[in-house]
Amino acid sequence: MHIDQTIQYKSYTIRLEHTETPNRNHRVTINSAPIILSKRTKIALSHNDPDIKAAMEKLGKNASIEDLQKTGAEVFKNPHEFLKHIGFSEDDILYMEDRLDKRSRNYLDAVVRNLGVLGTNADLNSGDMFGYKGLEFEKEFQLQVWMNASEVDCGRDKDGNWVAEYCVQTDIDDFCITSIVFNHKPTKKDILIYKAVEDIKFLFSCRGKEPEFTCWECGRKSHWLDIKCCDSLVDRLVYFKDSYCGC
Repeated sequence: MHIDQTIQYKSYTIRLEHTETPNRNHRVTINSAPIILSKRTKIALSHNDPDIKAAMEKLGKNASIEDLQKTGAEVFKNPHEFLKHIGFSEDDILYMEDRLDKRSRNYLDAVVRNLGVLGTNADLNSGDMFGYKGLEFEKEFQLQVWMNASEVDCGRDKDGNWVAEYCVQTDIDDFCITSIVFNHKPTKKDILIYKAVEDIKFLFSCRGKEPEFTCWECGRKSHWLDIKCCDSLVDRLVYFKDSYCGC
């Protein structure tokens, strides 16, 4: 899934391409390739564009940012650097990446931090953005977290950290492995809360949900963190999906 956004800068039309990657975080991220402003085409190019490919072939495979600048292009090392250069705030840039407002991001980061999560296979397995490989650990016990689903394997890795790992079928012959590393022995509640965090992020980044919504029952506009009558983040997620504020 590609989401294109254009920004005017000087005489250039800058195209920011957001690419959805099917990793376990389901995040939509701004393409990390350098932004190169071609003086001939007046558009932001990536290394896959013909002009830049030609320049790279002429300069050699190991061409640097500085080498590209010598071609007459205006080069920024990454979109983050470029957006800061033209005046976007850090919060605005982060919102473009994950569609989370500052309040939501701070809250979800705090939840994950309080759970004692040290990382996941998506973070720790270099190149495993699709969740095809789990982490290596010694299985010690299993947790039945969801009905009609396989158990969650739990154990310790070589560093002594606890790992909880489960697999979700994503197609008739495809799957995605999620390995969560904790600083303590994980419980069913820990895993449910972490999964709720990921599901909420998915609603924002890939389903177009906004932090504020109009309640279908009372018609009042509410922020999802202000939903009433919720005993847990899992309950809040259910209400949020239904656009119900708890009235």
